[in-house]
Amino acid sequence: MRAASVAGFSVPKLCATDSLEPFGSCRLCLVEIEGKRGYPASCTTPAADGLVFPLNHLN
Repeated sequence: MRAASVAGFSVPKLCATDSLEPFGSCRLCLVEIEGKRGYPASCTTPAADGLVFPLNHLN
């Protein structure tokens, strides 16, 4: 989530704050990751080289 913010993208959030450890309970920040099954919470998914997030469509 922080990497998306630094890159200029806004991800909706409720439970993700700087004062709490990420725990993904609100499920508002779900993202699609190319090649991965399901929709993980962006606040609990660490940024890594090679992750691709499709941005050209809405699901």
